[in-house]
Amino acid sequence: MRNNLFALFAASLLFTCFGCPPPAHCDQQFNVNEAFSMNQGTSACMKTETDFTIRFNQVTDDSRCPEGVQCIWAGRVDVALILAKDGAAQNIELSSGDLGKGGKGEVVFNGYTIRLENIAPAKVEGSKIEQKDYTIRLMVAK
Repeated sequence: MRNNLFALFAASLLFTCFGCPPPAHCDQQFNVNEAFSMNQGTSACMKTETDFTIRFNQVTDDSRCPEGVQCIWAGRVDVALILAKDGAAQNIELSSGDLGKGGKGEVVFNGYTIRLENIAPAKVEGSKIEQKDYTIRLMVAK
């Protein structure tokens, strides 16, 4: 009997420790229908539904025309995000700038529309922007 109780206790302890996914890491929180900014490498959770998270992984392409330069094409910047809600996750890419040559500025995920509104800093001729220096501005709408 004693061994059975110990085995039951050990099994429940293992399930408690390993049976459920860990809570999402959030560097900040956001509200629906309010624009918010995120730095590269950070995650944000919705205030009302903390299981909804957005992670700004990286800028995958930045072909924007640098400030003060006259270009034929305005260019575009693409960012990679991970959206997660209720245990489902999706890798997406959103774009800002000239979307005439591809890219999309918004996506629908789990009933929410996520839109990339802006990205900073602006591109400057002769200088390279490090991943850690990028900041995006998003809007999540229901």
